[in-house]
Amino acid sequence: MVKNVYIYRHAQAEHNATSDWSIPDPPLTALGRTQARDIPPTFMDNFPEALTPTPLLVSSALRRTIETSLLGFPSLPKPVFMAELQEINDLPCDTGSSASRLAELFPQLDFTGLPEDWNSKRGRWEPTEAALQERARNTRTWLREQPGENAVVVSHGDFLRYYLAAGPSGKPEDHWENAEGRLYQFRDGHDSGDPHAWLVRITKETAKEGHQGKDKTSAEMSQ
Repeated sequence: MVKNVYIYRHAQAEHNATSDWSIPDPPLTALGRTQARDIPPTFMDNFPEALTPTPLLVSSALRRTIETSLLGFPSLPKPVFMAELQEINDLPCDTGSSASRLAELFPQLDFTGLPEDWNSKRGRWEPTEAALQERARNTRTWLREQPGENAVVVSHGDFLRYYLAAGPSGKPEDHWENAEGRLYQFRDGHDSGDPHAWLVRITKETAKEGHQGKDKTSAEMSQ
């Protein structure tokens, strides 16, 4: 069972740089690609224990998280894609591409596990509080049950702050910079059977590369 969860926000994407939320499933910018390529040394410096044993790499299936996973963690096995890790809003920038389109863009990767409606923003994927809380809970419990001690998760600022890493109090986590990583563990232990599988941050230390864009999420911009 997974004990340590290293959670990363994606590197800078086109909508971050322009504050244009109408861009469909935007890729990383040139700065974002630099940020992602800078992840390996900062990951090793801040989390030297993370690679023993080799961690599971789990990613949202939006283009910016896929690109961050590939550039930021080139030594890890190919990512497993979880639709649950997509961003919370139904804006074009937060809506993923179809599995067939992703297979064209990234032919080396396997998207067959994505539900057909994963990018519909309806039903279990809709941006409602109940659906988002359930997505986060399903992600945490699934992670906890995977073999091995370590998992790296690449997702989105709003989903991380308000849902995946927020505890039972509902208090949001601190703002996540692009390409920033933090270490979490399961509050009640990785073998507790807690149905919520709440995560707690282990240290205030983070792994951040040196080319930060100070980019806010769409939810933060609307506040």
